[in-house]
Amino acid sequence: MLSGKKMFIQPQYFSKFRCIGTECEDTCCSGWKVIIDKNTYKKYRECSDKDLRRQMDKQITRNRGVNANDDYYAKIKMDSESNCPFLNNERLCIIQKKMGEEYLSKICNSYPRELRCIDGIIERSLKLSCPEVTRLALLDSGLMEFNEVEDQLSMHNNIVVTIDTTDAKYNKSLEKYFWALRIFTIITLQKRDYLLWERLIILGLFYDNVNNAVNENKLDTIPQVINKYETMIEQGFLHEELKQIPVNNAVQMNLIKTLVDARCSFGVDTSFADWISKFSQGIQYNSEDDIEVNAARYEEIYRKYYEPYIQHKEYILENYMVDYVFKTMFPLSGKKCCFDSYIMMIVHYAIIKMLLIGIAGFYKEKFDNKQIIKLIQSFVKTVEHNPLYLKNVLNCFTENKFTSMAYMAILIKN
Repeated sequence: MLSGKKMFIQPQYFSKFRCIGTECEDTCCSGWKVIIDKNTYKKYRECSDKDLRRQMDKQITRNRGVNANDDYYAKIKMDSESNCPFLNNERLCIIQKKMGEEYLSKICNSYPRELRCIDGIIERSLKLSCPEVTRLALLDSGLMEFNEVEDQLSMHNNIVVTIDTTDAKYNKSLEKYFWALRIFTIITLQKRDYLLWERLIILGLFYDNVNNAVNENKLDTIPQVINKYETMIEQGFLHEELKQIPVNNAVQMNLIKTLVDARCSFGVDTSFADWISKFSQGIQYNSEDDIEVNAARYEEIYRKYYEPYIQHKEYILENYMVDYVFKTMFPLSGKKCCFDSYIMMIVHYAIIKMLLIGIAGFYKEKFDNKQIIKLIQSFVKTVEHNPLYLKNVLNCFTENKFTSMAYMAILIKN
């Protein structure tokens, strides 16, 4: 795509973002793989700074795997602490400092920005693995809104997904109703006369119905399903049904701890490992106790420290969910079916919620927005940037038959 002036759809907070550099408590050059595109790699091979060129030859290696392409052409070898070797003592990039911004790779130049092109419309979002983005996105108590703006499209902008849902090949698939489903999802998530857990369960019931329509080749009934749920939500028909859903903290805690332990087996950065430790200390988790005993402590912490605080701050988690829906192109999200996309969304919510409950127990009366923001940022950096883990989670749920709406309700409701 050529550079020049384009129209973008973006969250309102996008335009407020500015990198705070050395004032940031984290660095975007640590904790993950840094990949180099082909054009940038060629520039590095011709670098005029001899000292920097020697370091590049030593620290940058070609990607010769089956996943090699022009965008993933090479990678930087991180040091023993998972930091980029091109960081200086001030945690600034020496490549940019010596050679200029035009020497940054596509990934380094665009982060934390991400672009998608849907039906010819370019969408921009920001990754919550950046602490400053997390604060801007989640701490606004108003409804998250999206603006259409005109801006410059640079050659460095990395469009990660391109799809045309109006293409005839999608006439008999869910993509045909992408916009209607996405809009319904966001409106429902922001329906504040329902508690957040109620909104999430309503969406599960809705997507269970949509999934059935797809499986039964009744795709053309999706608009009626949307209208039906819009009416039930507006008229409050679902309140009584939601009250009847049981709470099962033992099953919830066992399921979520399995998910967290699975992520630990992949290795976690120091920050996220610290949050897991605080969660365990906060609920006084003891592996020798029965799950019911641990769950009882978990429930006590929820009632005493988490619920009194979060009931006035639900907008933080609501904003996280709305941002997730926007940036993942939910309910498509790259999964086999829309209910799988829903499961993955709930897994994200449930792990964050569980960890926050334990962290509330750790900090007690000092639990506040700072811990919530830091945990979510660390979670996103550790979990959302690891597609292999997320794929294994879905496989784990499928193998253990945890993919029913009943199990999703257990994960959601406390």
